[in-house]
Amino acid sequence: MTAFEPLFSHEWVLGVAVVSAALVLVWHVSRWRAERAAAWSVLDALSGAYVVLDHHGRALRTNAGFEQLSLLSATAILGEGFCQHLRGDSAELLRKQIRQTLDGRTDAFVVWLGPDTDHAQPMRVCLRRLAGRGIRGLVLMHCEAPGISSCDEQMSTFVQNLIDVIPEPVYVKDDAGRFQIVNEAFVREYGVTHHDVIGVETAALPKVLGDAALILQEDRQVLAGSKLYKEEQVRSEVSGADVYRIVAKARCLDAAGRVVIVGTHFNVSLWREAEHRAMKALALQRRTHDFLQSVFDSLPNPIFVVNNQLQHLMVNQAFLSGLNVQRADVEGHRPEHFMPREFIEQLQHDELWFRNAADGDVHEGMLALTNQAGQRVWLIVRQVCCRSVEGERVFVGAVSDITHLREAEMRWFDAKEVAERANAAKSEFVANISHELRTPMHGILSFARLGQERALTETPERLVSYFDRIAISGERLMGLLDALLDISKLEEGVVTASLAPVDMRQLLEEGLQEYEALLVARQIRVLRHGGEVPMAMGDAALLSRMIRNLLSNAIKFSAAQGVVDLYYSAYSGSQPGVPMFELIVADRGPGIPENELDLIFEKFVQSSATRSGAGGDRFGAGDLPANRRAAPGTNICPCAHRRRR
Repeated sequence: MTAFEPLFSHEWVLGVAVVSAALVLVWHVSRWRAERAAAWSVLDALSGAYVVLDHHGRALRTNAGFEQLSLLSATAILGEGFCQHLRGDSAELLRKQIRQTLDGRTDAFVVWLGPDTDHAQPMRVCLRRLAGRGIRGLVLMHCEAPGISSCDEQMSTFVQNLIDVIPEPVYVKDDAGRFQIVNEAFVREYGVTHHDVIGVETAALPKVLGDAALILQEDRQVLAGSKLYKEEQVRSEVSGADVYRIVAKARCLDAAGRVVIVGTHFNVSLWREAEHRAMKALALQRRTHDFLQSVFDSLPNPIFVVNNQLQHLMVNQAFLSGLNVQRADVEGHRPEHFMPREFIEQLQHDELWFRNAADGDVHEGMLALTNQAGQRVWLIVRQVCCRSVEGERVFVGAVSDITHLREAEMRWFDAKEVAERANAAKSEFVANISHELRTPMHGILSFARLGQERALTETPERLVSYFDRIAISGERLMGLLDALLDISKLEEGVVTASLAPVDMRQLLEEGLQEYEALLVARQIRVLRHGGEVPMAMGDAALLSRMIRNLLSNAIKFSAAQGVVDLYYSAYSGSQPGVPMFELIVADRGPGIPENELDLIFEKFVQSSATRSGAGGDRFGAGDLPANRRAAPGTNICPCAHRRRR
């Protein structure tokens, strides 16, 4: 061996290095095991429920507290067994939370642990990353569950069942905003499970609850003592439709005396939609009412609508104007409130129809009223029974003013009555005129027979007087025939008078001579009262006819052996400076009733007291007013006879 030759060979050095490394490794392993044993001892000494998990969620170590809490043995928990006992989405949630914890984010969450789904119970979980020499990818899981007694458990079950029957979502949150209880309606509305919500903070469910910041702000206000009750419009995350809901929250204490928030909200979308439909229907009804009111107001006839109680629901402007009332005084009121008493009395007869009317029945009646001006008016009221939009029975009526028709009808009846009387009078006139024609004919025949009988015994002068009287009667007959031919003038009331000096005494004597034979036959005496009869200006033919008519009527309506009085004298008339002459022919027959004095001078009218067909044209007064006077000189008035009663 030389001086420069190595003391140890390479193999020897390598062996020493390997042995040294092995010794170091053994020392580290022993130390790690000692440290782990110490850590496990510390873990076992903790009073809570703890589990050490790797980054895959496999349980590496658990303590007695967790075994007691989960009611599972260590063998069932360690390894993959822990995740196998997690129910629902809890295993996936656990792995997700482990990754977030290893990245430095820690959140509390809830997992459901149990032998099966039906017996799973919630556990509130907190994860903490384990740090230390040689420690990577491990987390410490702390689990806790409220230790409840059997009575508390029954109460909790009762409360859960109680809120589950409430059809609206109900929830209970603690003062940290974590959900403690939710009911079935809450789960259905938001499309979640109890596992997704219980123990989770509000901020962790933004997609479910909406604006988390607003909810947390409201929760703080409620925890401060305020009560929340509001209506809001939100968009449903499930259906995507707009939802109207009432939100209510209140602060209270749970069974353990902890402050909690009890909240609910109920969907009022159907109510709001019904309200909107009702408002639209009401607006449509109002527009329809306004349209109908405009149509009604445009009608000239009064229109009204009343209900079963006869309260006026609608009236038009013509109705208001006709009664001179305001709309507020009519609508909603019965007729007694504004109608005249006369109308109410007549309306009472229609109450039976109002009570028994069926749909489509029509009632029509006529009313006679006195308006405010004191004038008599006639109205036709036509009513029909029908149904309103609400299905109530109503009566729609229309009023027609038929006063002008009624007055025209009355005028027509009056004219018809006058025409009938005129027709009857004309018939009587035909019968009477035949007597008028017979009167001069009777004089002609009477004097002709006297001439025949006394032709051989009478003196020539006497026979000449008979022929003169026959000639006068013939002329009288010819005058009557001329009057008949001129009947159209009489109908029109046009009579032409030719004024000339007239000897009134001669006219009177000629009239008496014409009726001398009739006076002798009926033994009627003529008594004259008065002085001289003066000359006058007039139409001799008309005056002669008037005098003969008066004498004829006086003789005809005098009893046999009666008396006819002739009165003539000067008369002071109503015209100053004009001398008047009065001629009165008075018989002692039945006379004229006082109430017929204004009628006897109508055309073809005869008094009821003398209507016997005895003769006399038109009444026998020759179209003369009663008690008229004639005057001497140039002014001649018709004269008339007056009968004594």
